[in-house]
Amino acid sequence: VLLFFIFLICVFNVNAQSPINVDLAGQSYTDLNGTIVDNYEDIDISNCSSIQFSVDYAFSLPWEGSSNMESSDECPNPCNGDPENQSAGCSPCWDFMWMQFSISGIIVNEELIGEPGTTDNEQMNTYSSPIFCTNGEELADIFITNQNWAMDETNTFSSVIIMCWEGTPDIITNDPICGSDNLDLDGNVGDPSVVTDFLWTNDGTGQIDDDESEVTFATTPEDGENYTLTTTDENGCDASQTVMVEIEDIPDIFPAGPLQVCDILNDDEDVFDLTSLDDDISGGSGTVMWYEDMAATNPIGNPSNFLSDDNTVYAQVEDNGCLSLVEAVDLELLDNPDPIAIANFTTFCIGDGLDLELDEVGDFGDSWEWSGPDGFQAFEQDPVLVINSTSQAGTYTVTVTDITGMCTSSSSVSISIGNSPNVVADANSTSLCGGATLQLDETGGEAVTWSWTGPDNFSSNIQNPSISNVSGSNGGVYIVTGSDASGCSNTSSIAISVGSIIAGIGGGADLCPNECTDETTDLFFTFSGGTEPYNIVISVNSFTLPGFAINLNETIRVCHDESLVLPDIDFSADLITVSLPDAFLPLTMQLISVTDDAGCSAMIDAANNTINLDLLDAPSIVDPVPEPYCTDASGLIDLTILEDEITGGDGTLSVLWFTDEDLTNSISDPANYDSNIGLIVYAIVDDGNCFSEAIEVELTVFTTPIITINADIEDCVDPYELPDPSDIATIENENSPVYYLDAALTDGPYTPGSFINPEGLDMIYLYDNNGPCEDVKAVNFQVTIPPIINSPAEQLGGCGSIVLPFPDIDGTVVSFQYNTEEDGSGVQYDDGDEIQAIDNISLIYLIVTGENNCIVTQEIDILITTSVNFSADIPPVNCNLVILPDILPGTPGASYFTEFMGEGEMYLPGDTIEGIPNQNLDLILYILDMGLDTMCAPEVAIDFSIVQGPDLQVPADTVACGIYILPPLIGTQSDSVTYSLTRSGQMSGLNIGDTITENQLIFLIDTLNTCTFLDSFTVTIQSISFTGNDTTIQICEGFDVFNFNLMAELGNPDEGGHWNYPLIPDFNPADSTDVDLGPLPAGFYEFNYAIEDSCGLQSSSVFLEVVSMPFSGIDSVFALCPGNPPINLMELLGFPEEDGYWLQVAGPMMIELTDSTSVDFGTAQAGSYAFTYTINASLSGPYCNAVASSLIIDIEEGPNAGQDMTISACSGEIIDFTTVISPGSDQGGLFEPDGFLISGNTWNTSGATTYQSYFIDYVVLSTAQG
Repeated sequence: VLLFFIFLICVFNVNAQSPINVDLAGQSYTDLNGTIVDNYEDIDISNCSSIQFSVDYAFSLPWEGSSNMESSDECPNPCNGDPENQSAGCSPCWDFMWMQFSISGIIVNEELIGEPGTTDNEQMNTYSSPIFCTNGEELADIFITNQNWAMDETNTFSSVIIMCWEGTPDIITNDPICGSDNLDLDGNVGDPSVVTDFLWTNDGTGQIDDDESEVTFATTPEDGENYTLTTTDENGCDASQTVMVEIEDIPDIFPAGPLQVCDILNDDEDVFDLTSLDDDISGGSGTVMWYEDMAATNPIGNPSNFLSDDNTVYAQVEDNGCLSLVEAVDLELLDNPDPIAIANFTTFCIGDGLDLELDEVGDFGDSWEWSGPDGFQAFEQDPVLVINSTSQAGTYTVTVTDITGMCTSSSSVSISIGNSPNVVADANSTSLCGGATLQLDETGGEAVTWSWTGPDNFSSNIQNPSISNVSGSNGGVYIVTGSDASGCSNTSSIAISVGSIIAGIGGGADLCPNECTDETTDLFFTFSGGTEPYNIVISVNSFTLPGFAINLNETIRVCHDESLVLPDIDFSADLITVSLPDAFLPLTMQLISVTDDAGCSAMIDAANNTINLDLLDAPSIVDPVPEPYCTDASGLIDLTILEDEITGGDGTLSVLWFTDEDLTNSISDPANYDSNIGLIVYAIVDDGNCFSEAIEVELTVFTTPIITINADIEDCVDPYELPDPSDIATIENENSPVYYLDAALTDGPYTPGSFINPEGLDMIYLYDNNGPCEDVKAVNFQVTIPPIINSPAEQLGGCGSIVLPFPDIDGTVVSFQYNTEEDGSGVQYDDGDEIQAIDNISLIYLIVTGENNCIVTQEIDILITTSVNFSADIPPVNCNLVILPDILPGTPGASYFTEFMGEGEMYLPGDTIEGIPNQNLDLILYILDMGLDTMCAPEVAIDFSIVQGPDLQVPADTVACGIYILPPLIGTQSDSVTYSLTRSGQMSGLNIGDTITENQLIFLIDTLNTCTFLDSFTVTIQSISFTGNDTTIQICEGFDVFNFNLMAELGNPDEGGHWNYPLIPDFNPADSTDVDLGPLPAGFYEFNYAIEDSCGLQSSSVFLEVVSMPFSGIDSVFALCPGNPPINLMELLGFPEEDGYWLQVAGPMMIELTDSTSVDFGTAQAGSYAFTYTINASLSGPYCNAVASSLIIDIEEGPNAGQDMTISACSGEIIDFTTVISPGSDQGGLFEPDGFLISGNTWNTSGATTYQSYFIDYVVLSTAQG
């Protein structure tokens, strides 16, 4: 049965069909005395294009001769031999087995054994039917009918099998598909190796790429189109299947937007309801999906509540599983009005003559609607209301709408109105110089009592008080409260300013990038005298900023903002904040002028009118590449070992550690950080002045196994089975412990339960690891190899007595003995001792003691008889060679001989006799003990043969790179030799030349002359290192590409390779995932990434083109006088390239820029005008920005030399001309006399001719360029 089973394996694999095992065990029937039918119905053959039926059968008796199985022609009475309609003479005589095979109920083949002329050749055999095409039928039946009539007659059948050629297609497609997508066609044949031809056809316009391939695809398929695959197997049988394709339309998508939202808080972001555009975009069909990127890879989680600034989002419609194109939708934030309703007064007295002046002073308003008490309504920004009734008291509300009409907001102011006396505060002057007399007057005429208060603790109860010799402390607001006779009071005030103001500026400190001064370094102003608020004008690097008001104790915060082009002043913050771009640092800030609330100008303190600030460099920080940490159960690790790498080796820098990205939770002891808190930490570098940017550091932490050996290993066995580690050791944090046989850990690993050769070992090593964290401990190893007893065998025999032989033992033998008890407690015998029949010993033990008291015992049967019958278990048929077995019973001289009576060549048990290549060898050996009388121990002859079996060279265990191709087989082999994935050889599917792509144990199986060859080898597939895919990138020269990830550009290849960078000055990246491409000049560059390992050198490249940026000019500042002729802005920037565009970004009025080579500032108002000239990016994509330069033009007021003046002087008088120029004239001009000499600004008239007119010009020069 074994040989028959192996034969089936070979047949199946050679013909590449698959067996359908109907009944492998089969049935056996004895003495039926009639007929029995075994039905095997509805056998599934739906996957078969052709089939063949096969049944093994056997009969207990031969067919020929009497008293055997009887065929129909051997019955004594006539038997018609028809198993379906037997004649009377068939019973009880005719023995038969009738096999019938049908497909879909139709008998296609049958076999009758027991028909006339049946021979002994049919006593045992296999019946295989012809091969049949299934023609699409799915079911088969087998009927086996048996009949016999005697107790020694047995009909047996087994291995009822249908051989199936799995050539029937079961088509798999990817439909329903969308629009013009390709249709994938997979024939999905059960066993493609049996198919000789594939043919795809269709009934529509679809174009099949390869109509003769099992797997293909079709372009431009039609909805409802039928695709048919017809296969032809190696038996010429056809099978087919047809599928109908379903195609869905690609959804339409319609432009929509822009979506406008009011920026309620004016904080440059607000919530957009993107879903409000869903119907517009989809046309009302399908589902709209929203994304933040054009590639539709970053979905917007809640599109109905999307927080954003001015931006662009992207929509895509999904309908019936199909996606539309991606449509961009612009989001626009509208400035929301921020109204502030104020009034000139909030309390009025009827009759005081004051009108209610309502003002809205907020931002972003375009239209206004006021409402209030007594039916008040107005549609102007600042309405005026005459107060004449107390019914006008109440709340006045202004609703402000922006320029789009979409955004509105409101503000209110409350007004109270009562009847009060007319009180008017007046003074001889509201602007006085120090030392003058201030005369205060109340002139309303209705009050009868008065109460004055004012600066410097002034108070008075008279109507018209006065203060003589005023100073700066007397400046301020004076308030008079007047009461009439009825007790109704009213208040009036007057602001008095006193000159002699001295002003200066102080504070300040160098700035860190994008940081500000703080409360200890903010700028402050010193004022001596005058009345707040003070209107100050400052310049930054000669760029004059707009004036602003500041109170006595207010400070100014100075910030650096790298995103700015021009300086900016923010009055809305808690502190007035001046933000500066890179171009304005280092900075010189100068106090230009100060005017107090009374309009008096201050004298600037020359020693305290300038502040110098510089921009400090932020310390550099390097992303570390942390090695994995090994820790114990506490989880504590030392972060400080990374600090040298983070600071780039700069010991002057310190590193601060945090557990959160917001840098609010600091790590107080980074040398003992508890990794259980989190494996992502954050670090910044501090140089004592500035902090670096923060970096994220991802940690890898493993718990180290700890091994404690509890016991040595002692045993006497070969091979030795390695124990479970828990039997000899305790392991904390155990992972997957293994053994090694050497301290260098090169011989291993061996898993527990593995068998090893203990020879030469006195120490083995128990190893465990968790990632890179490992522990290894030596284990004392005392395992002794036991002796091996070769002879005597399990029997000793003789005639009347035996002599105990000297044993044949391999290994170290300390002692041996024969003993009647297994434990050595019986009667001891030595070699050469004689045992006679009268000793009545039937069993004896050979006890051998080796090293380390290692004991081996051989049980031996003692056969002392009057005759010895030799035997040896030599199979009648042997493959390639015979290893002669022990002769039983064993006698001292029992041997094999090639000729009768001890003649010819002699062989001993264990000797090998080899066959003759490519021939069958028939042999006879004779067993004889020449020392025994042949009457006692007669000679025994044994016939056997040595036949040629497979003799194959098995491929060696192999480690291959990527794939392994099965090689041709070398050596003696049959036509059915095969590779297989299973030991049985079934369903192997492997042929010479096939490609192996994963680790496999591969069996080599062959049968020749009933000899079976079975061996195996291991194929280990080592993956080829993935170095990514070549890619090409373009950037603009000088573009700040920080954190450029070359690894990501290649597709995230395997790590551990080497980068080759171009040799460019100042370009030497330390981390390929964080590369600064800024230093690269224009040109072409290749960045090559290579990995070399046992599979060779693999590499890929990033090809980078750096494109030159256009010249957009040089930032410039110019000053012009009013009425200046047209100027060439392009010339002022240094003649930049001409394909850019101009934009005015600031200025008191808009300037016409149609022709930038001739721009007219002749009618421009005085002030600062800022322009930018921009040239769009020369490349599309994320690595190129537009380039721009700025131009600032200050239109200065023309110098004022005053009005012509005429004066008279007495001879000898000294005239100081600075005191006689008209009021309001600019100071610092030159006095140029006509025909006479002066000294500086004075003229001594002593030498002048009396009654003569002299002319002198006062010239004030302009500081402007034009």
